[in-house]
Amino acid sequence: MLKGIILGFSSLLLFVILLILGPVLTIHETVLKPQFVAGELDKISIAPIFRELFSENIPAEYQTYSAQIDQTIVELEPWVKEQVRSVVFSVYDYISGEKDYFDVQISFDYVKQVLVKNLTSAYIQSPPPGAQQLSQNDVQQKISKDLQIDGILQISSENAGRDIMNLLKTTRQIYSYVNLSFILVLILGILFIILIIAIIRDARKITLSLGIIMLIDGILTIALYFALNSFLTSMLASGDLPEAIQQMAATFSGDLLKTFWLYGLIILMCGLAVLITFLVLKRNPHQTDKPIRTS
Repeated sequence: MLKGIILGFSSLLLFVILLILGPVLTIHETVLKPQFVAGELDKISIAPIFRELFSENIPAEYQTYSAQIDQTIVELEPWVKEQVRSVVFSVYDYISGEKDYFDVQISFDYVKQVLVKNLTSAYIQSPPPGAQQLSQNDVQQKISKDLQIDGILQISSENAGRDIMNLLKTTRQIYSYVNLSFILVLILGILFIILIIAIIRDARKITLSLGIIMLIDGILTIALYFALNSFLTSMLASGDLPEAIQQMAATFSGDLLKTFWLYGLIILMCGLAVLITFLVLKRNPHQTDKPIRTS
């Protein structure tokens, strides 16, 4: 009687733990990973941002060279991604507790260098009236002097502002809680599996019990994934956000839920594999309950 109660309680807790592990694992492997966040930011187009930046800092004299400005933006894309990753990883070092500060300095010298090179080439090929006699060196010096793109952008814990730092401190606490929860849920899941095996001590019953738990958990997780995906899609579609923001949010939520869906699929497949093992063991002639003959 007591053995059956302990077995039922352990099976129920294992079922709940595997269900909780899905969202905990999803958060742990996505928004709390700098690689995931940097990858999502890489998908954002830098063209509108730099077009606005250049329109404000490039004199009207050079605005006619739009093709060269667009070429500059394309050439700057790898550099921008590198700077974004540097900022993300530095901030995550602070969030994870590895460092008590973050400090990244981004120099715009490279931006100006690429822009000057492309504008110089265009200026020489199609000079404005009265500038046909200028040499390449003179043109390069003139453009470099005219462009107001220089300096260093510093992103650090000292100049981030009180509101941002309060948000990062809260995120730091959440990070530690999620990490601890992930480890505890994982350990509890393993312990309850061991406990179920120790109580049952029969290969067929063990595989049947664990297989059913995993199968149901997998089905529920996948069903929850489709429900969440449908809810977020309809919510974004009915919102008043700009189309670009909607696309970014849809991409982010899709990538976020992909881990949740993958977890559900793995648990489902594991449940099916364990149940197939149960069927194989059941058909094993050595497992049949035949009466023992005595002479």
